[in-house]
Amino acid sequence: MDSLTYTTTTPPPGSMPVCITGMGLCLPVGKGVDTAAAALLASRHAIGIVSSFDASQLNGTLVSEFDPQDRGFGLPAEALHTLDRASWFALAALIEAVKHAGLEGRPYPADRVGVVLGSSHAGIQHVERAYQALRAGQTLPMHWLEAMGTDQSAAAVARHLGAKGPRAVVSSACASSNTAVGVALDWLVTSQADCVVVVGTDTVSPSILAGFSALRAVSPSPAAPFSNPPGITLGEGGGVVVMEREADARRRGVRPIMWVRGYGLSGDAYHETATDIEGAGVEAAMRAALADAGLAPDAIDYVSAHGTGTDANDIPEAHATARVLGMRTPLSSPKSFLGHTLGASGVVELIVTSLFVQRGLIPPTRNFQVTRAGCPALNYVPNAAQAHPVRHFLCNNYGFGGNNSSLVISTESGRCAFRQPAEAVLLVGQGAVGGFGWGSDAMFERLWAGDTLPGERPDAGPAILGVQPTLAGRKFRGNSRASPMIRSAIGAVGEALRQAAGEELVALDPGRCALVAGVSHGALRHVEKFMASAWDEGLEWASATHFPLTTMNAAAGQVSIVYGVKGYNTTFCGAGGALHYAHQVVGDGRQDRAILFGADEVSTLAIRALAQIPGLDAPAVAPLGEGAGALVLERATAVRARGGQAWAWLRSVACAQPCAIGAWSETLERAARLALQRAGVEPTEVVAVVSIVNGPPAYATAETEAVARIWSELPARVTAAAVGGLSASALLMLNVQLAAQVLRRGETPPSKPGARPSRLARCGPVLVLHPALGGECHAVVVDQVPLS
Repeated sequence: MDSLTYTTTTPPPGSMPVCITGMGLCLPVGKGVDTAAAALLASRHAIGIVSSFDASQLNGTLVSEFDPQDRGFGLPAEALHTLDRASWFALAALIEAVKHAGLEGRPYPADRVGVVLGSSHAGIQHVERAYQALRAGQTLPMHWLEAMGTDQSAAAVARHLGAKGPRAVVSSACASSNTAVGVALDWLVTSQADCVVVVGTDTVSPSILAGFSALRAVSPSPAAPFSNPPGITLGEGGGVVVMEREADARRRGVRPIMWVRGYGLSGDAYHETATDIEGAGVEAAMRAALADAGLAPDAIDYVSAHGTGTDANDIPEAHATARVLGMRTPLSSPKSFLGHTLGASGVVELIVTSLFVQRGLIPPTRNFQVTRAGCPALNYVPNAAQAHPVRHFLCNNYGFGGNNSSLVISTESGRCAFRQPAEAVLLVGQGAVGGFGWGSDAMFERLWAGDTLPGERPDAGPAILGVQPTLAGRKFRGNSRASPMIRSAIGAVGEALRQAAGEELVALDPGRCALVAGVSHGALRHVEKFMASAWDEGLEWASATHFPLTTMNAAAGQVSIVYGVKGYNTTFCGAGGALHYAHQVVGDGRQDRAILFGADEVSTLAIRALAQIPGLDAPAVAPLGEGAGALVLERATAVRARGGQAWAWLRSVACAQPCAIGAWSETLERAARLALQRAGVEPTEVVAVVSIVNGPPAYATAETEAVARIWSELPARVTAAAVGGLSASALLMLNVQLAAQVLRRGETPPSKPGARPSRLARCGPVLVLHPALGGECHAVVVDQVPLS
């Protein structure tokens, strides 16, 4: 295999060092940074037989978990009652990190404080409860519906902080919170925020342990990464780091702890659970992180390895590390004493590594006996911490679906993250699958004909579900067992690529093409089938077929495999976060192009749960939609270099979050004004607003109020939901396509059946608004392609 080319880059003079000023931990081995440090330095751990549920029928019963009766997380009784356990861990760690960073007095304006959360399956324990309750015909408490979402822990953190800046939730399996640190770095480097709180949290639960057991991945003894026997030990907990620009931290008298120098992502495009056998994706992520930090490989003194304990992870990772850093750089796995905290691993292991490094040590790999067959003879720091000076270290985490993430952390100040000057990001391809039919042209035809969703509904659910995409008879590439959401995503991305330049667009340089997904609930039918196998038949019968496809990033993994996309790869909870991130990495030159999609589906039990939301079944509200929307974004210079064509220019993307439940109107207005400001566009220049329009009452009212405060004379308001339904993730991608089509045609579609299209009085940009389920709001300015 050819090694990837490495080039050292020099950060631009204006870049600011970004540092960590606060840390918080909530782990079974110790609540609080000092308590956990004392335990770990004394070589203590919290791995034992699971006590929160009966796992006696599973292949492995060892986990690192909190006592199931433990309520000592420093939270009010209401929070313990209404929030998922993942939120408990997040808030407990947050309280410590805020105090550590000196943020109690709220030194930054609320709209300059951002939140990024990384989690694989926050909310899973409420999903398990809800599944059993719905199967029994019970009504769900409203707080259960809220606590089930992976993104609700981020909302709880934002409310506690009073944060109103950008918010994102990364759910790329085990790479989640590692990538979340990188997203925070982007925001600080580009001044989208002045302070960002980064959270990693996940829980041990019956279904998750049963799923890994079904894959035969759980070790019967405590995990021994890079040694024997193979297998993982699950863990739970949360970690929080506070990140700021160094100059801001020192201005307010706070001493930096560590510096975040850069990060890199990649996709394996290989397998839904296993790492690329040669470790090519792992190598690509490390090299991208080094390039982002402007450091040569020989600058790295230590690697905090992913090191899950399985052959499928450890062997490729060890070989990739040897290729990038040589044989002398030590690496070890904190999972050997923390357990595998899944999506929380990145932040938790960054903090734990820092605790050792601050003391002149590097953490050990516990339970090490002999180097596992197939692993190179590296220094795995067996069983005891080693004295070793560290200036720069890597934190690596990899996840299901081929998501690879690598961070560069330093113990000394240094300019961070090389970024090229921002340039125009163009829409060069679009694809759509939904109740309107197959393809974006089918959607436009229905919209401009004044059609609405047909009145018929499937027999499986009440009237809140609109017409589903017709997938029967369609030939799909990839996993034949994949759910409708995944097949819709594959179809929409395929159309977008064909429209852009064919799949050859990816082949131009697979490592320079990102794949970014935005999903709200994941593949719900796979989740339902997996829950049925685990709860109806027994944990020992949990389905190994359905479990890998229950992760939020399963769709992105399948799409990357089908189309061979190997560049930056990550999944966000919500389409707004995905679009925001794709626009960022293309605009600043780290990727030449990005494929992004939003996809949705509903299941029988999900419909029954959602039907309990007041007003969702009202006649004025569009029914729920299923399907996918896909966009291909490309740097203007890359488009010109290949002689390509573009549909539209995405001038800016902005995000704002509420710090109180239901504050959507004010939040949506802030997002809209911020997007217009970044684009250099006055409200009076906007010719149309594309949004939800006929959504649930709370959304519709908030949107109407926000628009009325920005414009005295309201612009035309249109939505793809008229023919596609309320699809939580696909709708934003469909609405961006609608905005581009309005610009191309110079008119908006009919506002109701029987009406005619309305000609635009003049040329000008279109504003797309998108309030998300978790409360954060995004705004996008779409304009005609610039002439130069």
